[in-house]
Amino acid sequence: MTSNLKEEIIELIKKLPENATIDDIMYHLYIKKKLSLALKKLSKVK
Repeated sequence: MTSNLKEEIIELIKKLPENATIDDIMYHLYIKKKLSLALKKLSKVK
């Protein structure tokens, strides 16, 4: 895990409401990972 990714994850968590659950955090991390992979695939297509 790069420090840049770690910082992005920390910022993502900071933006969540105070009453966010672990499930909320995991959901947002899942979405972030899926979007990141999709963007990577798109960049390879070009």
